[in-house]
Amino acid sequence: MLHKSKHSIRASAVVLAYNQSNYISESIHSVLNQDFEGLEIILSDDGSTDDTFKIMSDIAHSYNGPHTIKLNKNINNLGFIGHLNKIFTLVSGEFIFYNPGDDISFPDRFAKIWAEYERTDALLVHSDVIKISDSGDKIGVWSRQSILENLTLETAARLTALCIGATCGWHRDIIGIFGKITEADTYDDVIFYFRAMLAGNRIGYVPEPLMYYRIGSGMTNTAPKTHSEKEAHFKKNSIVRLATMKQRLRDCELYDPKLHRVKRYLNFEIKIYKGLVLAHHHRSYFSIIKNFSPTVFLGYITGKRDLKGAYQWPLALARLLQELNFLKIAQKIYRKIFFV
Repeated sequence: MLHKSKHSIRASAVVLAYNQSNYISESIHSVLNQDFEGLEIILSDDGSTDDTFKIMSDIAHSYNGPHTIKLNKNINNLGFIGHLNKIFTLVSGEFIFYNPGDDISFPDRFAKIWAEYERTDALLVHSDVIKISDSGDKIGVWSRQSILENLTLETAARLTALCIGATCGWHRDIIGIFGKITEADTYDDVIFYFRAMLAGNRIGYVPEPLMYYRIGSGMTNTAPKTHSEKEAHFKKNSIVRLATMKQRLRDCELYDPKLHRVKRYLNFEIKIYKGLVLAHHHRSYFSIIKNFSPTVFLGYITGKRDLKGAYQWPLALARLLQELNFLKIAQKIYRKIFFV
């Protein structure tokens, strides 16, 4: 479905959804009500099994406003990263406003994000949010800017949470410069923010809440409570963090091969998280000692202690050794002992 706009397209907005029929109507209408001329809106469903796409279609067919609307439904579920990569092939605008299918944009959100983009020529612009519960009750303002201020690339490489991804607008060069995200188990915010830093800190920020951010649905889950939930949480987190570090390393190598210290740290973290993943998949101690590096083994020990609820001292020690550059000595000793 395509509604012709009387304005030339300046930017695109994307509403990404999967099985969010309870929230999708409110999210879409918050985008349709934006005071922004020349807006193309992509309503995209990732193969939902509920009524999400039907609601999208009904709204698109009944819409009679100034914006251009396009509908997309993935026949097969691509997963979040696959869906995100596809969106960049569907948009017409150079700049893209993101709106998850369970979050609600304020009416002036796009105008304020756009103004910051024009002021800074940013690859990524983000803002604060007001958290709401699953039922829509307001919880309070949430901002990550205090963590992001004066952040160096080396420090950012260590973090597994950066800006609030749902608030972002992106220039399409965030993909054009670096290519598609190839690690399916990571997320947009930890990759795109890092890419914008790599490209010369091309980041904009609007210091106020511009959307209602829903907690307890979509990719924002409640804290695990039972042992099995905690175990699944550890397993998922280790997989996501491993994928994130691998994608960041690939982006570093592509954009600037000279970032030796950052790449060394990322290589170290990849080994640590490989060990964590193996621990959370219940691999045996013997298989880890025989076949992997001491760094992987330290990650494995930490993962085992995660499952027992113990303090993560092996990981803390490993990172200290890496910072002091002692790990290379340990690796040499290990290789001599095990002839690897």
